[in-house]
Amino acid sequence: NVWIIAADGSNPRQLTRRDDNSVFASPAWSADGKSIFVSLYRSEFNGFELWQVEVPSGATRLLIPMKKDPDTPRERLSSVLGAFASADGKFLYFARHIGENDFAKLPEWTIVRRDLASGREQVQVYAPPSPRPDLLLGSAFRPAISHSSRDRGRSGLRLLNLETLEDRWLLYPVQQDELQASGWRDLLPRHEFTPDDRAVIADLGGRIVRIDLASAAQTEIPFRVREELPIGPSTRQSVRQETGPVHVRIIQTPVESPDGRWLAFSALGSVYRMSLDGHSKPMRITDGFQPSWSPDGKRLVFV
Repeated sequence: NVWIIAADGSNPRQLTRRDDNSVFASPAWSADGKSIFVSLYRSEFNGFELWQVEVPSGATRLLIPMKKDPDTPRERLSSVLGAFASADGKFLYFARHIGENDFAKLPEWTIVRRDLASGREQVQVYAPPSPRPDLLLGSAFRPAISHSSRDRGRSGLRLLNLETLEDRWLLYPVQQDELQASGWRDLLPRHEFTPDDRAVIADLGGRIVRIDLASAAQTEIPFRVREELPIGPSTRQSVRQETGPVHVRIIQTPVESPDGRWLAFSALGSVYRMSLDGHSKPMRITDGFQPSWSPDGKRLVFV
């Protein structure tokens, strides 16, 4: 559920009261501080819809559903994360993915600006293929700084000037994103501009860091946390490892020769051949996996 708490850690208050194992992600205040934008995970679609929660009443309003209408196909589902309100309260920026989330592929996310009065939307940063030939990026997400991005398999922070459209790396790499996961805690830790617009405050390697926009110089912001947590009984179990010869307990991809006289298989990273006369022992041939017989049974092909 969505909660609010005083800056000094006192007076926690619960705003939403869902009891359906809901997962909320990336809450962000509206510009006037009277509501909170937050993404709600929909397990049946494996994605997020965007809600607005009023403060202090807790009244909720669905702002951006995953399905525009009941007949929306799964390949047109809209998933929204990382909502961030502009300082003047007119616009809402967020990251959006269209379609199902396939963890085997790098999903394409874009950054969208939504006019809160009219509901009109405009894409600010495209996923490839991009209509801007100078922009060669992976998915774009986490719009507070303009965007985070994936490049050469790693994540980084980029800075986009909305007036000049200049786009450049601010810091690369940072910690790995959650693009190929469920993103229940957003795709990357939140980062924010300082009030003077000269730096960004970000989480890097478990530390809070100030990143200067002009030079990209990093300054660590020290902090201390006073906390006491009870420790339960240890769940560690002592398991004694065997010594001596290693015994093969399972073989992989066994395949019979065309004449039925031999069996080839792999075990412990090696390829073996064994007669099927019922008395022979396996004979190791070479390193490899997944053997396969030639049609005449005279050769083996393997990985």
